[in-house]
Amino acid sequence: MSINFVSLPKKYSKHYLQIYLQHFQQKANYGAPRFKPKILKTKPLRTPSMLALDNFDFYYGPLFTNKWPSIRLGLLMPNKFAAVVNRLSSSFEVNKNIMESLGTINLIKQIVKDRDPPKEVEIIRKRFDSKLSKLQENKTNNLISTNSSNPIDYDVESRLESGMEFYLPPTHELKHGELEPSDKEMELIE
Repeated sequence: MSINFVSLPKKYSKHYLQIYLQHFQQKANYGAPRFKPKILKTKPLRTPSMLALDNFDFYYGPLFTNKWPSIRLGLLMPNKFAAVVNRLSSSFEVNKNIMESLGTINLIKQIVKDRDPPKEVEIIRKRFDSKLSKLQENKTNNLISTNSSNPIDYDVESRLESGMEFYLPPTHELKHGELEPSDKEMELIE
């Protein structure tokens, strides 16, 4: 193979040389192409969070039954941080002061602070407490007659009406040991 040199004007020589080299250039494939063609995926990509939610649905769905949809929604919501103070610790006041200095707020206190129980509820509560105290006095003195089927007159309608309209926060918390009656209460029951 011989290469013939032709003298061309300078402006054409570059173009002619490129055409000439392309004609004799060898075409060879060395290995795999640099960029593989993209293949369409038939299944959507499974992210780690999707796998975790499927796992939670499988294991915790039957466990929490009706409550699971709201728990799942809570897992999917953006993070909102809350602090729970251990009220049983010896240094509760110290923890409370630290939390207040950090700018935390007590949501329950804010919700309940402006809600005073209405006068109707207080009147009904006093009436019920007085009836309850009378019943306890009668029980301790064994003055309850066995013939009376209903020793106190329950005012059910007024209690239901007041209970439907007003929210009263709980007065105290029950613990596991308090759920069982004490010895004194057992004596009163017997």
